[in-house]
Amino acid sequence: MTPIAAERPKTTGSHPQELFGAHQRAHNGLEHANSDGLIAVLLDWFQMNTAHSHYDRFPSLPETRWYRDAVLRGVLLTSLRLEPGMAVLDIGCGAGTLVHDLAAAGHRAVGVDCSRVMVTLAERRVHRLVNASLVCGKYEHHADGLGRFDRVVCKNILHLVPDVETFLQEIHRSLSPGGFLVVVETVSPTSQANQFVRSLFGAAGLAGIKSHFFIRNSFSGILERAGYATEAEGLHSQTLYLEEWLRAKRVRQSRCLAASALVAGACRAVKTVMGIRKVEAGGVEDWALRRLQFVATIRPRARMYACPRATWDTATVVESRFVGAVGA
Repeated sequence: MTPIAAERPKTTGSHPQELFGAHQRAHNGLEHANSDGLIAVLLDWFQMNTAHSHYDRFPSLPETRWYRDAVLRGVLLTSLRLEPGMAVLDIGCGAGTLVHDLAAAGHRAVGVDCSRVMVTLAERRVHRLVNASLVCGKYEHHADGLGRFDRVVCKNILHLVPDVETFLQEIHRSLSPGGFLVVVETVSPTSQANQFVRSLFGAAGLAGIKSHFFIRNSFSGILERAGYATEAEGLHSQTLYLEEWLRAKRVRQSRCLAASALVAGACRAVKTVMGIRKVEAGGVEDWALRRLQFVATIRPRARMYACPRATWDTATVVESRFVGAVGA
């Protein structure tokens, strides 16, 4: 099949920074003009009420350590169980790392993302690969024109979607017979930890970018209610460094202090399950937190074959199984 032509974002220069430079300058002007609580609340709402505008502001996000997690990348690629020449759709492709790896390995790879900045970064990554295509826009607006795929990936996007079950049901029509979906999503280990994460996002002024804060024990039920059955699932633990996270999200200083104070004052139970600890890097102290990633291979129930449900943990995934194939 001929690769789908990308809806190329309209850039004004050679760097994605220019896509949100005017917005950032306006924000800075308002913040300097009036720093009272009302203006701060309005700015937070204006910038964070939609996911795509949020990610348009952060071209440096793909350089963070949790974004570049090679072990999670190995888990994801292993979960896809790819065969030569498969067609793979990456919904919420971000900066295009997975699209690049799949296309470089000979698969037809299509990435969809509603952030113009992220699609611009992805285009730079994959522009030499003729079997890689990108679409800038919402998946549900383009699903009918994308065709069918052997594999579909949803990595860390479901928390941005207002109606998760309806969104997952939409993906049914993008799957070829025998195809399946791999979901990766951040989850909290307990309800108490979930409330702490909500408070942390609120303290940082970032609560508006997430429609959902998932809890591990209830997330599988969401997938089932959307009409999927789980073939395999597992958890992968990442380390998130608070200062790096706040810096990547461009959180202003007053909110950084509030977020740090919240982490420092967390109760013992939350600190235990979230792995909260003080660390030092380059002579600078920081807080480290556990970021739990739930990974599941799921199929629409009507297409399920009789097979036992599998579980795994990160230690069982051998990254060398795919490194040679993608030229990493």
